[in-house]
Amino acid sequence: MPFYGNRKKEDPVKLLSSFGGFLINGLIFIETNLNTKAFTMANDSPQDELLILRINEFLEENISDENYGVAELLASLGISRTHLHRRLKATTGKSTSTYIREFRLKKAHEMLKNDVGTVSEIAYGVGFSSPSYFSTAFKKLYIYSPGETKLQNDLAIPSKKKSKLPLSIGIAILFACFLGY
Repeated sequence: MPFYGNRKKEDPVKLLSSFGGFLINGLIFIETNLNTKAFTMANDSPQDELLILRINEFLEENISDENYGVAELLASLGISRTHLHRRLKATTGKSTSTYIREFRLKKAHEMLKNDVGTVSEIAYGVGFSSPSYFSTAFKKLYIYSPGETKLQNDLAIPSKKKSKLPLSIGIAILFACFLGY
């Protein structure tokens, strides 16, 4: 048998507004702290940061070599596969092969934004042997195709600046409108 007691009834609008404030504060925290180094690398040691810098340096040097993979990176770093996998997984949350693929795709994204060449040229330039696999991997990471990235750059109008409204502000405005403020 449930106990109802002498519990007073809460005003639903008041409850919704307090929940909205809680939600907005959480979104503001996430927006301000998610992309900061302190938030993402709080548990990383200087050795881990140095390892990431060395990995990035080796990947940058061999970006166009399609055969440069995990085994070649291990040889360059001089550490075991298990050790590298454990440290990369702890630092970035990604496996070694995923880290290498995403590094190449981020470089390709920069090149596409700067209109360096065609999608196929960029795919080969960042070490993909197949432009179709490159497009598939790119779309999986960025949700849009490499061609759409080039198209977005071609259609961009430099005279009009897009205002970027932070997500938390947009949600706060929606709640304020909903609550009638």
